[in-house]
Amino acid sequence: MKKLYKLKTWYTLEEAAARLSLTLSEQIVENDVVQLAAQGDIPVCWFLNGEHYARKVTVFCCYPRPQQHESPRIYSKPTYDENGESWGESLAGIFTLPMDLYPSWGWWLLTFVGKGGESGDWCGPLVIGGDGTIWELYEENKKSDFFHFPKKDEIVIKSEDLAVFEAQFLEQPADKKPLLNTERNTLLKLVIGMAIKGYSHDPTASKSKAPKEIADDLLSLGIDVSDDTVRKYLKQAATIALPAGGRYE
Repeated sequence: MKKLYKLKTWYTLEEAAARLSLTLSEQIVENDVVQLAAQGDIPVCWFLNGEHYARKVTVFCCYPRPQQHESPRIYSKPTYDENGESWGESLAGIFTLPMDLYPSWGWWLLTFVGKGGESGDWCGPLVIGGDGTIWELYEENKKSDFFHFPKKDEIVIKSEDLAVFEAQFLEQPADKKPLLNTERNTLLKLVIGMAIKGYSHDPTASKSKAPKEIADDLLSLGIDVSDDTVRKYLKQAATIALPAGGRYE
């Protein structure tokens, strides 16, 4: 791998193809990366520049649970602060496109290779911040939600996500191999399950006391983890397991 690639924290689609061509020792083109991203094999992100507005939301799946192989109907509602208010903010930075919560992202990515198109889901377009917070994009000056779609040059891939994908094909020492998505998701499900059962954690609450309780208990065992870190992973775990950070209703 080129030295510069080791320093990058994110890549464009073209750069990701070039890196994969080196690490996998075969020709990978940009269209291959687009297809893998649309399939959900490589997580992709939107590099937002502050021009789009979003509100924090809790997402949940309607009752009853979907049948096997059927896509869940994901709904969302605003997350309110301690004053009972929900504020919109402009987003800037790298936000993950959750294909499982908002399948239209994958359908839109395929337009970059001459397929796919615009389609709607049951909730507005969703993105996830680095701390696990789920945001729903909306048009600030209109009453109804507006379906925002990223441009091709705004799509980026995190270096850590490329490393996880590459690990499936590269021989590495077992103690240094990154977790595959399925392994990571299983561990996150264990985390959220233990938090709910052992600490009465409410994933839908705006400010749960469980993260601090967990951090304090870990510290008593000599394990120094901040409550902010615990909160971050509980949010990610809820997104994977409940499903999507909410509950069944």
